[in-house]
Amino acid sequence: MHLMFSHRQMILSLLVLGIVSVGYSQTNSESALDAALGTIAAEDLMRNVRHLASEEFEGRLSGGEGYNGAARWVAEQFASCGLKPAGDAETYFQHFDVEYNEILSPARLNVVVADSVQHAYTIGEDFVARGFSGQGLMTAPVVFCGYGVRSLENDYDDYSGVEVRDKIVMVLKGAPSWEADWGDARWPRVKAQTAHEQGAIGMLLVSEPHKERSAALVGSVFHGPGEQLLNFPALHISQKAAADFLSRSGKGLTEVQTIIDRARRPHSFPLELEAHIEIHVRYRKRQGTMNVLGLWEGADPELKDTCVLVGAHLDHVGSQAEAITFPGANDNASGVSALLEIARAFSGARLSPQRSLLFIAFSAEEQGLYGSRFYAAHPVVPLDRTVAMINIDCIGAGEGMRVGGGQDYPHFYRRVLTVNEKSTQFDLPQSDAGGGADAAPFHERGIPNLYFATTKGYAHLHQISDTPETLNPELFEKAARLTFLTLWTVANEK
Repeated sequence: MHLMFSHRQMILSLLVLGIVSVGYSQTNSESALDAALGTIAAEDLMRNVRHLASEEFEGRLSGGEGYNGAARWVAEQFASCGLKPAGDAETYFQHFDVEYNEILSPARLNVVVADSVQHAYTIGEDFVARGFSGQGLMTAPVVFCGYGVRSLENDYDDYSGVEVRDKIVMVLKGAPSWEADWGDARWPRVKAQTAHEQGAIGMLLVSEPHKERSAALVGSVFHGPGEQLLNFPALHISQKAAADFLSRSGKGLTEVQTIIDRARRPHSFPLELEAHIEIHVRYRKRQGTMNVLGLWEGADPELKDTCVLVGAHLDHVGSQAEAITFPGANDNASGVSALLEIARAFSGARLSPQRSLLFIAFSAEEQGLYGSRFYAAHPVVPLDRTVAMINIDCIGAGEGMRVGGGQDYPHFYRRVLTVNEKSTQFDLPQSDAGGGADAAPFHERGIPNLYFATTKGYAHLHQISDTPETLNPELFEKAARLTFLTLWTVANEK
């Protein structure tokens, strides 16, 4: 739904905001800005999302051909908008390497009792592979090992008193719930390394029942530090499957977590059954990927050498075993779609802000912000001439809008409040600190930043259900328009 402003109302609002200057050229006239805003429409935003979230791009896993195809498509859109190539060797691409792991077919998980399959599970419904699972074909006894943590500093060891050699461990996904310094113990790769050091041959992770949204099966490539265990499978199982594994113990998952949390002591035990696991992977220690960069040059002879960076991550968590794809419609096809339509709005109306605008679709956010960190370490516009960074991440679903960064950058955030009051009129909650996701590397370097996202928009986060049908087109349009007007305002500040 388009915003219901008359032409005169919009112009008066923009004049009050100070984002149209009487001294501007005709290309920056009130009518041009009004027309540009009107081109950011739900139908175009949704069309982009449907394309990016389609099977063609295979869940956009950084380093994979699906991601590469999506990056080429974004580059084509940048070119069609008239953005100048700002990557390597006069292309739109800034290349770097990431760790890469592809989950191949087949992928199987079964419960086995007395050499008989009691439960045969379906990938996507009952289990998924962790993004950096190792491979393996095995049938072995299962041992429940609490949080899968060994911490001498906290006098806590989930492997004390149980034998896991040549067995498969089932562990809770996070770190123990009570306050302590658990370091890297919560990360799945560290849990896998810990289990492997004790002689285990595979790992089943299950979400803690005490946590909100704990029942969801999620795809993730955020693995934590350390080396890949090439022959150590790591699966995330549903709570229903976990109940099946625990059934012969007479205990439930909530019960065993409660026992551990209340006593703050391990409660590990064998499960009197076996798991059959089959996982195949294609692993690369170094695999090429790329950010996509396009520049819209500013009009002011002096200020055009400075820029406002606006970014959104293009990657998601891929597909598995030719059986399931994580579409990533909200996370973050929505942000990239807004990035494209904002660029198209400048191009279509031939708007020339005083500062240049650098549009970046980042790779490898899901693995640990690698794309934005690489850019921050290898900027095409020096960071001392980058006056601000705007991050767009998950703006297509939910109920309202939030903009982070206001606590650290109140001057910057006041521009959002003024724009919002005069145009989109979201009921914005109180802002929080700067950084977060791809804004973090810039925040760490003292560059003012804002993080645009919607509220209550994470119901399908990292799930196969994050499809275009779950988005809120009216909210999506308003969120993209608020981002556009904020960008325009900041790019024209003296």
